[in-house]
Amino acid sequence: MSETPSDRRISAAFGLLEKAALAGDRCPRTHPHGPIANGAITALFEAGLISSEVYARNWRVVTILDGPNCGASTAPSPLGGAPYLVNGQNIERIRRRAGKIVP
Repeated sequence: MSETPSDRRISAAFGLLEKAALAGDRCPRTHPHGPIANGAITALFEAGLISSEVYARNWRVVTILDGPNCGASTAPSPLGGAPYLVNGQNIERIRRRAGKIVP
């Protein structure tokens, strides 16, 4: 089977994420603000190739979970704190359900 344009975009996104993680750079942003195609981060997470956390001001930290660069991560959030989104789970919603945040 031949690779589809979508497969190529996702593969290219993985390459960009690996490059940023190895350099310790900020995670590349998604289209239209950057070179990562919309949906590529989600597709890579669902394929088990990356983990993803999103912090304040939409700062994403991606960790590579497969291949020779497994364990490499993009730069941490300069603001610190806890992520509000981890691998597609809304942390604030989870905390509300647990009664830790008053709505």
